[in-house]
Amino acid sequence: MQQIIDGIDKQKSNIIRLAEQLVNIPTINPPGINYVRIIDFLEKECKKAGLLTKRYQVPAVELRKMGVSEGDSRISLVARWNNNSNKTLHINAHYDVVPATAHWKTDPFKAVVKAGKLFGRGSEDMKANIACMIYAVAVLKQLKITPPLNLELSFTPDEETGGRPGLAYLLKKGFVKADYALGEGCDGDYVAVGNKGMLWFEVEVYGKSVHASIPQRGENAFDNMLAVVEQLKKLHKVLKARKTRFNTRDKADAYSTMVIGGKAVGGKKINIVPDRFLFSIDRRLNPEENIRGAKKEIERIVALAKKKNKKLKIKVTIATQDEPVISPRDEHFNEVFSCAVSKVLNKKIKTAIMPGGNDLRFFVQRGVPSLGYSVRGRERAHADDEFVFCRSIIETTKIFALVMANLGKKNYFCQLGKNKERSM
Repeated sequence: MQQIIDGIDKQKSNIIRLAEQLVNIPTINPPGINYVRIIDFLEKECKKAGLLTKRYQVPAVELRKMGVSEGDSRISLVARWNNNSNKTLHINAHYDVVPATAHWKTDPFKAVVKAGKLFGRGSEDMKANIACMIYAVAVLKQLKITPPLNLELSFTPDEETGGRPGLAYLLKKGFVKADYALGEGCDGDYVAVGNKGMLWFEVEVYGKSVHASIPQRGENAFDNMLAVVEQLKKLHKVLKARKTRFNTRDKADAYSTMVIGGKAVGGKKINIVPDRFLFSIDRRLNPEENIRGAKKEIERIVALAKKKNKKLKIKVTIATQDEPVISPRDEHFNEVFSCAVSKVLNKKIKTAIMPGGNDLRFFVQRGVPSLGYSVRGRERAHADDEFVFCRSIIETTKIFALVMANLGKKNYFCQLGKNKERSM
């Protein structure tokens, strides 16, 4: 173990530099730009690390079915280290980032290292992880340490918009496989073992347009929308009482949630009675819930609104739906990962479910034991001045390398010296 840790310490500046270079490529999604550019860059870095690479591009006809109509080609890069094992550890990271928000103190796409932190859009979510993955392999290659399992790294697009053209496509087509999977998740002394479900609605409420000086002759879609929202808000009280039995990092994350109005559009001019308003519902489901039940709750509320207003015209569309997932437990995988974290951080690992969804769910849905772990920031992903701690970049690289070197070893036993903390 110590040989690997020392080898990564010698590469500190190079690992941080790679994370900076990745942040400096603005792979903004939507619409999905600079995808080819970052794939070109990643392929060179993976080959330098000693990996074999292959690109997988989603055909245009498939993209149209997925509703993707703008931006670059959707390309995934898979880098492999085949050790002739009958089992494979797959580590995934997405390379797309959300657009920059409005009040950054620095240029979000020019990485800045200051006071032990690396600032930049995508640093926490999740380009620093990419640097960790590549250098974990590079150091093992330099030390001539061959992992017991085959390694497969994937760098995929569009996680920020659902992940269908990225990891989901690779799995659907059988381009990647895994007996164990690592991906985006918690940080520090927490590892993710699942995530809440997602159910996104778009609700379109109609009215009748007339001149605003004679509103009595029309029907205000905005007023109709407010009546529907009033009924929906009653569900908030119900959801606040639904608490999962699974661990969460934040106590508030243990409850089911609903956000109304993340998207809201309608009305065309100030002196026109609006004939249409659309708003969104973002419903997050605890593992004890399911999509079917959550749909019925919304359907009942819409039916009640229609009952109160017989003239109400409303259309409800489901934009995204994913059931909650909990990873199958694999004792060996958990032991190896726990030991790596304990060795590097001198802390006992704890498990939690993620309040949001990520691409790792596609492995969990296929029954693959999956753990989610990321470089530590301050939970500023998608916010102004997103950053990660440089120290955590190095620590995470060590953890990944130790897992790669030990997962699959026969008669594995965690050796921590004086540290007695072993399992999670």
